[in-house]
Amino acid sequence: MWTQQHFKPKPNHVFLISNLKSGTTWLKALVFAIINRTKFHFSSHPLLTHNPHQLVPFLEIKLFMKLPIGDPEFLPSPRILASHIPYGISPYGPYWDHTLGYWKASLEFPDRVLFLKYEHLKDNSLLHVKNLADFLNQGFTKEEEENGVVQEIVKLCSFESLSNMDVNKNGTYREHLKNNIFFRKCTTGDWKEYLTSEMSERLDQITEHKLKDSGLTFKG
Repeated sequence: MWTQQHFKPKPNHVFLISNLKSGTTWLKALVFAIINRTKFHFSSHPLLTHNPHQLVPFLEIKLFMKLPIGDPEFLPSPRILASHIPYGISPYGPYWDHTLGYWKASLEFPDRVLFLKYEHLKDNSLLHVKNLADFLNQGFTKEEEENGVVQEIVKLCSFESLSNMDVNKNGTYREHLKNNIFFRKCTTGDWKEYLTSEMSERLDQITEHKLKDSGLTFKG
């Protein structure tokens, strides 16, 4: 709530908004690599030695632990910030409300809000990375595509690559918080290992009710 009331965004700020455990680490890596691709060579890229959460800070943590409170000017440009804050509502609420808030915003402001689904990004990473770059006004040139830059970004930011880097296996994000906790399985449908059929059916019913007439759907 404090963040929503005091932070002053600017037109060139990039915000990555997500629910917990929904691909935030991967998205941070991809956006950082896309926007900064002309600054760093893949052989000495910051993602090789830094966890994505160090390169793309959380708005409600990084900016509100420094003075002046809520001032992003100390961050390097272009400023990429992440948050789990819902769209225009209280930060406390169910998953569906959080998701629907940004879904509706993406329909109302398609040039300002891009709605990404983890499953789509995983199923066709190359296509969605190019779409993401276009949305950020950082589209890949024909030469970059011919030279395999898109593939290099997808490879660098892949679960296999990031999770096996020393900084993410042995490094620390903050005191007592290991980087390896941000890397789980990178799979879809893992809920089947934890939910009974009855629980799954109940969640499907709630989801169908919550998303009714919104146009938003998810894979089963």
